[in-house]
Amino acid sequence: MGVNRQLVVALGLMSLCAGAWGQGKTPSPALLVLSKEESFLAIVDPATLKVVGKVDTGAHPHEVATSADGKIAIVTNYGNDHAGTTMSEIDLASRTEVGKVTFPGLVGPHGIAILGDKAYFTVEGDKSIGVFDFVANNIDLHLVLGQKRPHMLVLTKDGRTM
Repeated sequence: MGVNRQLVVALGLMSLCAGAWGQGKTPSPALLVLSKEESFLAIVDPATLKVVGKVDTGAHPHEVATSADGKIAIVTNYGNDHAGTTMSEIDLASRTEVGKVTFPGLVGPHGIAILGDKAYFTVEGDKSIGVFDFVANNIDLHLVLGQKRPHMLVLTKDGRTM
């Protein structure tokens, strides 16, 4: 069974565990799984593989990254037909979406990485990268690259190179 098929099967099994959602506290570490079709983030206990929480996101969430302390997750909501215009900020302890990030030109947010209090992300719509400070709730950078469909990104540990 291929990896994609296994993920679909795993997500299907998670949806059968609806009674477990919202019970107990968020484990640390936790496995975060996105359901693109149903638009939610599942929080899974990696020791038991049980879904312990579910948080609704924007349409067709695509990538997720967490803060170093494991308290915040940022999800890129790629949207139907790559037309998503938001990113979800999720408090993992309370299992709630605490904010939606959007700004002019944010269409098709995709790749994401977090360093410190900042989420670095790609935007396929206007061929750009951005930096969101999730503590100050501010977009620190929106840089149009012009590169065809910037997709994923990786940061060095010191954050000086993307």
